[in-house]
Amino acid sequence: MKIFKYLILICCFIFLTSCIKNNATTQNILDGKITIFYGSTCPHCKIVTDYIIENKLMEKLPIQELEVYENKDNQKILQKVATECKLDQNNIGVPLLYENGQCLIGDQPIIDYLKTK
Repeated sequence: MKIFKYLILICCFIFLTSCIKNNATTQNILDGKITIFYGSTCPHCKIVTDYIIENKLMEKLPIQELEVYENKDNQKILQKVATECKLDQNNIGVPLLYENGQCLIGDQPIIDYLKTK
C-alpha cells in the first residue's frame, strides 16, 4: 500500500511538471514575437503572407508563422492563445495574429495592424 501511494505521488509530480513545462514552452514560442497562425490552404492567410513578403516585414519585425491545419502542436498553441484572448474555442479562425496577449482575426485587420508597425 505504501508503494502504491509513492507511485501515485510520482505520477502526479510527473504530470504537473509536464504541464508547467508545456506552458513555459508555449510562452517561449510566443514571447516578444508577432505570431501569425495560418492554414496551408487558407486563401485569407495567403493574402496576409503575401503582404508580409511584399513588404519584407520578416526582415523588419519579429514575425513568426505557425501552420495549424496540419501541425497538431501549433493547434494546441492556437487553442491556448484563443483561451487567453477569450475567443470561442468552437469558432477559432485563421489567419489569427497574436502579440502580447492581443488577438486579431482576419486578413484586413491583420494587415491594418502590421501597417502600424
